[in-house]
Amino acid sequence: METLIDVFEAETKDAERVQRETLERILEENGEAEYLKKFGLDGKWDEETYRKCVPLASYQDFKPYIKRIADGDASPLLAAKPFTALSWSSGTSGGKPKFVPFNLALASKVIHHTICLAYAMREFSVTEGMFLGFMFISPRRKSEGGVDIGLVSSHLFYQSSSEKGNEIALFWKIG
Repeated sequence: METLIDVFEAETKDAERVQRETLERILEENGEAEYLKKFGLDGKWDEETYRKCVPLASYQDFKPYIKRIADGDASPLLAAKPFTALSWSSGTSGGKPKFVPFNLALASKVIHHTICLAYAMREFSVTEGMFLGFMFISPRRKSEGGVDIGLVSSHLFYQSSSEKGNEIALFWKIG
């Protein structure tokens, strides 16, 4: 746990550099995606070119691509790696849930949640006792194009699409 926190703290001390490197990595990995190609970045992955060529976007700008993903289009629309599922947003912006494309590459980013939890546990330490948390796993459904639709937690924990919703208990002893 301390190693995760050390990495987290080191990166937050130089957040500007980390953000710039992250943007360049995302652009380099996904530069062939249909969405980015239309802005003519031509293999330039630096922040200045990105700011100059790619306008701020809203959900409405991505909606046609998300519809194509839901319809089963596995071509590189928004990212190089195909999206295998669509997750529901909570609906806090605009009052209505939206689809968010999801794939296994994004699942690996869940580690950031673990880092935040590790940091919180260190800062607000409990030296003994137990921790019990629950995560709701909702049933998934399929889009007309055969793409799984559900909560992020569902995509992470389902063993098969035929399972019903349930809860997962997270439990560990401290101290």
